[in-house]
Amino acid sequence: MLWAIPTLVGISLVVFLLTSLLPDPALEAGASTDGTTETATGAIADAPRLLRAEEARRLRFADLPNFINENPDDVRTRTQATLDAIAAGGPDGDLAELRLARIGGAALPTALPRLSSMTTEARRRVARALTPLAARMAVDPFALGVSPDDALKFWERFWQDHVMDFTPGASKRAVERLVRHGTELRAEELASLDTYALADLMDAIEATDRHDALLQLMKIVAKITNLAPPDEATTPQELEALRAQYTFFWYVHRTDYVPLEGLDRVVASVTETRYAKWTLGAFTGSLEMLEPTTKSGNSSPKVARRRAEGDLRHRLARRATVTLALIFLSLFGSHLVAIPLGVFAAARSGRRVDRLLSVVLFFIYSLPTFVIAAVFRGVSGGTVVAPVLALSLGAAATLSRYQRTALLEVLTTDYVRTARAKGASNLRALLVHALRNAVLPIIALAGVQVPQLLGGAFVVEEVWQIRGLGWETLRAIERRDVGWLVVVVCLTAVLATFALVGADLVQAALDPRARETFRRRGEA
Repeated sequence: MLWAIPTLVGISLVVFLLTSLLPDPALEAGASTDGTTETATGAIADAPRLLRAEEARRLRFADLPNFINENPDDVRTRTQATLDAIAAGGPDGDLAELRLARIGGAALPTALPRLSSMTTEARRRVARALTPLAARMAVDPFALGVSPDDALKFWERFWQDHVMDFTPGASKRAVERLVRHGTELRAEELASLDTYALADLMDAIEATDRHDALLQLMKIVAKITNLAPPDEATTPQELEALRAQYTFFWYVHRTDYVPLEGLDRVVASVTETRYAKWTLGAFTGSLEMLEPTTKSGNSSPKVARRRAEGDLRHRLARRATVTLALIFLSLFGSHLVAIPLGVFAAARSGRRVDRLLSVVLFFIYSLPTFVIAAVFRGVSGGTVVAPVLALSLGAAATLSRYQRTALLEVLTTDYVRTARAKGASNLRALLVHALRNAVLPIIALAGVQVPQLLGGAFVVEEVWQIRGLGWETLRAIERRDVGWLVVVVCLTAVLATFALVGADLVQAALDPRARETFRRRGEA
């Protein structure tokens, strides 16, 4: 069981390397920035396309280093980078203005104190970039004035008046008051903080189960992040699907809005990497590869389908239940068929019926699973039993040969010969004395059969369109849902490990010799 830990780590590394080496059409489509055009004022004409390409990279963590992040970005470094680009001007400065508006209120503690050290033109550009933020904060348009200089004076006055509001304690208290009371006044108080309060808002969204509080919190988050907002008619199931989308957004973009200090920055050098994001997301259920929908309702078919089906954890639970039921029914059925077949073949060892049975079983064993499934599908149609039979047939052919060999070996032992010398019939010696020990290796093989049946289940589910792990995994490959693939590979590795360990424990429980062997290994 201890060896399972490095095994799982190794498997996760292999999956990560394979998925990161494969080309991603979604990234390739927007990766190139060649051919951008500039207007007479120098603004990039296709800035929305560049931002979408940037967001596509963020959703797949392609902007992060693979294993070690020596200088993890946070809200301060990102804000500083946008300010430097704005001060430099040019096309990069125009794009930086859009990025600054997206960071929003979380950028103010870094951006506004720096205004005095910037050139006049750069200060005007910063004030212009913050205009969308003022709209989100419900600032009176007349307070901004009509010129960049007026807007600049407004932001200087705003920071003098509200600097103490932009502190962690004030933000946390504002969110707690909203959760407790939920008045419009509390919502307006949070609106004035914008994305600065996003960390506390997301903590509250993940912690609260009150429907009314969730609605209010999500409406505020949707307003400041452009995520899909809920409405009063949102059902609890739809609200949970939205919460999954918000959680994934925060999993991707958390460092855009919070500073990293002290131990957090040290930890981020490991966690803010592609490998850590994929692996931690897979095991914690945060890896929901969703593209956030906008307030206008524009969403891809993938997002609509995922919202209808629920988040990754719920889909995984539903699909795994179907597949595991199929596997263990097939495992039980294969042993139920293989043991009598093995006994019969051993009893008729060397005879014509034994040779004929061997040919038939080897022929079945040599057939690919998809051939057996296709034949059963054509013969039986859509019956429930047919998929189980198709999956267990190949395993039964293999196990029956192991059972025959094990039984023939036990029949030559001294205690069986002694039983026969004392007058036991061949049938009694076979079923009472020999089978009890000969069946133990077959039970131990169950741990090896589980991973093989899992692979066969993927084929069977596709042939019969059974919506289990296999069916969902093939759909994930089609839509390049790497998050699902990582989770399924890790789950199958855990399942195979526990199957092997479980088979050993069952063997130890049934065989005193095995218990003694395991005891000596433990003492060693």
